Amino acid sequence: MLVTEKCPNKCPLCCNKQFNMNDIPVVDRWNYEEVMITGGEPLAFPRKVRKLIRAIRHLNKLSGVGCKIYVYTSIANSHEFLDVLEEADGMVLAIHNIREARNFKKTNMLLLQKHWEYKDKSLRLKLFDEWKDFMPENLSLWDVRPTEWITDCPLPDGEDFRRVSELFVTDSNNSYF
Repeated sequence: MLVTEKCPNKCPLCCNKQFNMNDIPVVDRWNYEEVMITGGEPLAFPRKVRKLIRAIRHLNKLSGVGCKIYVYTSIANSHEFLDVLEEADGMVLAIHNIREARNFKKTNMLLLQKHWEYKDKSLRLKLFDEWKDFMPENLSLWDVRPTEWITDCPLPDGEDFRRVSELFVTDSNNSYF
């Protein structure tokens, strides 16, 4: 589920460049087994993402449906990352620059120190070759998956790409734009 087009990265092969955002259907149901919140960069709006996760959980509870909720991000800042991780079932992190590689080291250290608090969370690290040398030694909490840029990013079979009706564009804590 796309929540924003805004992103601090200017990735040359960004998947979002292939979409006309107005053509992506708006979410009109919530009976999914899994929801992946993505963007742009959803963690540029941590409070809105947390609020959205709580709303999805509330709707699921009312309808008797349970779903896993994950967030796909490139922001490894420990404050935003850990705040959103508290609400989500897991995070998928893809490092895109040196600042986030450094932030990731701090976030990983905090996760290792408090691993019992996050033991039921899914943590996936999509690792581009150029950032391997910047990674901490202990990645034991992470499902590390090598990744590379691909052209046109085809939607995987069985997935449904939707967006929120009003994309996030501002946030009072927004320090990335």
